Amino acid sequence: MSTSMRFGLFAVVMMAGAAQAAGQIDRLKAGDLQCYGPNTARRTCAALSGYDFSRPVIMNRAEVLISTDPVGTMTTVSPVTIKGGAICGVPSKRDIDTAVITSQGQVLTEAQAAGVKAQIWGLASARAGKELCTTYAPSGDGYTTRYTLDGKPDITPSTTVILVGPKDGYRVAP
Repeated sequence: MSTSMRFGLFAVVMMAGAAQAAGQIDRLKAGDLQCYGPNTARRTCAALSGYDFSRPVIMNRAEVLISTDPVGTMTTVSPVTIKGGAICGVPSKRDIDTAVITSQGQVLTEAQAAGVKAQIWGLASARAGKELCTTYAPSGDGYTTRYTLDGKPDITPSTTVILVGPKDGYRVAP
């Protein structure tokens, strides 16, 4: 599992400059999704992230590629906040415990997923309880990410992100 995939779950939060943030947030409120690591020819993403703004607490639904062979994904639903145009989240064990894990398109039972979740938590536990934010710098037709953890630059590698519609046919796959 690559470093970017290991932390992809926790890196699907957003922060941008005032104008870019307002435009992205408006599109996300309208239902667009963030496609991380896109392959536009195959319409695939390393992660797809969407937001539910209908409640007092904004919820982020993220599906992340965690294995390429066999293809495996993890889907989480986590609370996020907007701070000065940024959407930030605080990773927690609950995020992993309540995640849905799939392998080759089949949802794993809790017993089957336990080992995968333990491995992911082992990689992510050092970030638990710390605020993780992502900045999005305009780049071509999309954005390039930069991350902060508790307000300090983070080691998570930059990723290309594009906004896609839910009916555009994008999916999480290698």
